[in-house]
Amino acid sequence: MTDTSIEAETSHTQDRDDYPTLSAVGNREIARAVYGHARLLPEARHLRLMPRERGARSTRQADFSEWWLSPDPRWPGYRHSKLFMDRVWGPPGRRLPGLLRAGFTVARGFGRQAEALVPPALVIDSGWCWYRFLSDSLAGAFDAPVRAVLAAAGQPVLVDLSLYYFDRLPTEATEAARPVPDDRVSFAIHDDSLAFVCTNPGGDSLAPLASVGSLRELAIRVEGTPDLTWYWIDVRICVKAWYIGPESGGNTLWRPPDLWQRALAPWLRWVH
Repeated sequence: MTDTSIEAETSHTQDRDDYPTLSAVGNREIARAVYGHARLLPEARHLRLMPRERGARSTRQADFSEWWLSPDPRWPGYRHSKLFMDRVWGPPGRRLPGLLRAGFTVARGFGRQAEALVPPALVIDSGWCWYRFLSDSLAGAFDAPVRAVLAAAGQPVLVDLSLYYFDRLPTEATEAARPVPDDRVSFAIHDDSLAFVCTNPGGDSLAPLASVGSLRELAIRVEGTPDLTWYWIDVRICVKAWYIGPESGGNTLWRPPDLWQRALAPWLRWVH
């Protein structure tokens, strides 16, 4: 099971018409189309397209891998903040092609307590963008892009934090698919108040985070929970869209420039 399949178990609480439909059938197709659009824009020419799983470059897994628009083409590039697109399976029993999530992502690598247990590239240091994410969260710098996405996408902005134990991540040697998170906590932002509404309270490891009410509080709580330094953490701030399929119906259609403008472009300033 991959990270994308667990999402189907917990997040399909809205009707199909609540999300737009993409003019694409898979992750690789939409990622390449968005990249083709963005590379023509002067402000985005520094971005490079890459799949998160290195082995997905030349296999069918690429349609289900997470794709990054990264400022650094070198794999794995975990230390950078990035724009991302990934695929979420449709709910069981329905003929749905699944959902795409698209937005901003940043990772916090393992703390130095775990450095004897993981590859050096996975241990966080002062050069990781996680620390800029923390300072910008505390300063309220993300209020503007969140509000921009709320207005442009016409749907709640989702904040998802996933946690992985030190022995669960793929490495450059294995090039394995990303596993199911060991714990997850998720929130929705519905309006300009930017207040968090918890949609998935998570399990034991992330229970201290479920009650936070804002991105600022989330950053404070993550850094203030000592046990979390043993784990890898991914944060994604995103919106969703359906892939085109047999039940596309009359949904609003998002073409690659629409996905770029509504879900990704507001975050461009924070991609480092």
